Amino acid sequence: MKDAPTVGSYSREVAVAVAALVVLTALSYWSPWPERSLSLGIRLTLIALAALASVHAPLGTSSLGLGAAALPLAIVSLGPTGAGWLAAAAYLVRRLVILLLPAERSPERTGWRLTSTLEASARIGLATLAAGMVGEAMVVAIPGGLRGIAILGGLTCATYVSVIVVTTWVSMGSVASLLWRSALRPLALDVGAWMFGLILIGVVRKLGWVPALLLLCVLAIMSLEAARNAGLRQLALAQLSLLREVTRAGHRIIFRRPDLQGIAEQIHVECRRMVPFSWFAFDLVEGESRVASWAAGPDGKVEEGKLEVPASPPPLPGVHRRSGWRVVDRELVTEDRALGRLRLWCDPRQLNPGALDLLDTLLPQMASAVHRALLDREARHDPLTGLPDRRSLENELERAFADCLEEGSPMAIVMCDLDRFKRINDRIGHAAGDQALIEIARLMEDHRRETDLCCRYGGEEFAVVLERTDGETALRVAERLRIAVQKLNFKVRNRKVPLRISAGVASFPDLTVKEPDDLLKLADDALYEAKRLGRNRCLLNAGNNRFVDIDGCYTDEDDPQQKLEPPTLFA
Repeated sequence: MKDAPTVGSYSREVAVAVAALVVLTALSYWSPWPERSLSLGIRLTLIALAALASVHAPLGTSSLGLGAAALPLAIVSLGPTGAGWLAAAAYLVRRLVILLLPAERSPERTGWRLTSTLEASARIGLATLAAGMVGEAMVVAIPGGLRGIAILGGLTCATYVSVIVVTTWVSMGSVASLLWRSALRPLALDVGAWMFGLILIGVVRKLGWVPALLLLCVLAIMSLEAARNAGLRQLALAQLSLLREVTRAGHRIIFRRPDLQGIAEQIHVECRRMVPFSWFAFDLVEGESRVASWAAGPDGKVEEGKLEVPASPPPLPGVHRRSGWRVVDRELVTEDRALGRLRLWCDPRQLNPGALDLLDTLLPQMASAVHRALLDREARHDPLTGLPDRRSLENELERAFADCLEEGSPMAIVMCDLDRFKRINDRIGHAAGDQALIEIARLMEDHRRETDLCCRYGGEEFAVVLERTDGETALRVAERLRIAVQKLNFKVRNRKVPLRISAGVASFPDLTVKEPDDLLKLADDALYEAKRLGRNRCLLNAGNNRFVDIDGCYTDEDDPQQKLEPPTLFA
């Protein structure tokens, strides 16, 4: 995207435009050259043909290009001032035609281009006036014939080019490289067209205006066809670029993070690249019900839940009409079901309709990413409780253990087991047992930290992986969970059913282990010891068949009631 002009460039553009218009206006009233009449129809035809012939501008849009072929005719027929106004009008018409072409419909077309367009139009008019003045001054001194026409044409063309280069340099205040790109390169077409215009002068003198205008018309048709082909090619490249961008965005959504939170964050990022919005909401649905929601405000932080959106967009600098939000509501669907709903709150003053087309193109990629994440979640989560399964535990445990070895940080594992679960199944029913497991899983999810992992290990047994947590802290976490389960108001057919859990804790590097599975086995040993000592308690594995409870009482398998006092130093 082009850089916006500075205040200095504005002032230079305005100064050049005003100076050129003042000169053109002054010489129109106090012209030293005799007046020359030309019918209004031919004048308008020259303006139109010059504008259309200059539409194709492969080298740049700061000059008339092939449209300069009409300028020598205008100088001879209208005089320097009339030709100057005709050139300025032709450039304005040309810019309007170019802005209507499909290839020019882009967000880069901002209001400041009107200033640069008026300035360029005034520059071209001033250059044509200067070329006409040179022609009027030298026409008497140069001999007739083809040689004289060539010399006069060269002088007028050189004057035209020189004035455009100088005024462009004054307007831009730029270095030589920018001046070459903005003025010198586009003028290559002007030079060739100017020479063709000299031929048209001879055609008018020998055959009249009709053949000359037909030749200009052929030139204009060729320019329009070339511009049409260039526009189609530009649109095709834009579509190809769009397809590539959508493909890359789809890959970023799918392969960045497979979990649902990561998918929501990546969808937010990709939508931000395509559509300017202030508020974001993504709902994951299943059937007619909402499963989970994520939202983000102007700060861009995606959080689970919903946010309150203000009634209208914030005010913008300058004078703007206040209006309500443009809510972009899109549904993510696959062939067989609806997966989610995406909503974006956009300021209609800043929304480009083309951005919505780009967003719609990306929707199938978003739906595919969500579908893949759901399939991955179903494959790695326990269908009853919704917690990650044993395979997820093993993978996460290996990663956490590797991080501990690399960073030197502690970690802990808590193994929990629902006490007397078989009695609940036998006396109340398996449905009640399943509901008890669901309630405990929900409680564990509510009490865990964001970095903790709660899994269903199997049957009525659960596991919690606590990163950057030592053994004593993990034991306190397990004790809080045990108390929360004990206070749980679990009822079956309006009858309260007490629930109790036992927990075993093992931590690294408090215990020396070589593999993460060894730490899991040590936590399971502590759980077994808690069961053996009467259930409804939490124990920390201290190694060498020694275990400690929440009160600091140590026990071993030979004497479960023994309390070991810390040794007295320097006794």
